[in-house]
Amino acid sequence: MFEIPDGLRVGLAKLTGRLSEEEAEVYDAIKGLENRLNYPASLEVLRLYRARELPGVYGKYSDCPDSRYKPYFNRRIHELRERYDERIREFTPRQSVVGNL
Repeated sequence: MFEIPDGLRVGLAKLTGRLSEEEAEVYDAIKGLENRLNYPASLEVLRLYRARELPGVYGKYSDCPDSRYKPYFNRRIHELRERYDERIREFTPRQSVVGNL
């Protein structure tokens, strides 16, 4: 039997108006942070989004009543955090393991 992926299921629920108002806010906030990653940004902007916007999305997620989409939202938020951390690390100069030889 064919299983519909969670992302598609939540997207369809959003399009058909089956998400609650709180769930739709979480969905939109996650999409906004994802879209921000698609554009060039300075280290300061990335850190700002990582420090302020991402916890805000997690707060909206926490305020959302229990729903069947919470595991999906939780996974997406953690993936976003990892992607922001990865982009921030790209700016950070790497230290040589050998040192100054």
